[in-house]
Amino acid sequence: MKNKNFNQDKIMVSKHAIERFKLRQQREELSDREAIKRIQIQVRKSKLISISGNEEHRSYSGYLYVIKRKKDPKDIFGMRELINVITMKLSNVRKKEKFSRDFNENNINYESMGSHAPRVS
Repeated sequence: MKNKNFNQDKIMVSKHAIERFKLRQQREELSDREAIKRIQIQVRKSKLISISGNEEHRSYSGYLYVIKRKKDPKDIFGMRELINVITMKLSNVRKKEKFSRDFNENNINYESMGSHAPRVS
């Protein structure tokens, strides 16, 4: 039976997910504890996108979380699950936003393009 109250589940966050969170949020100064807290909140508020076996993809504000679920062995009633956040990805929308924000004419190295460089008159 699937647990209907997502907030009762225990959410554990991998070191990799913490690093990805800090990198993608551009918040390298955050402590691991604060990053874990924010990830847990976002996972609780996220929407389910897909399930493949015991792996889920969940979406929150343009970020995708990859999580794995398993039964909590300490829960004698079988109502609680352990959720392990594996990683955080960027959705296609976030990728486009980042690309367009980081891209401008001043960042182009025309010399590296060789014969494919546009002609400047």
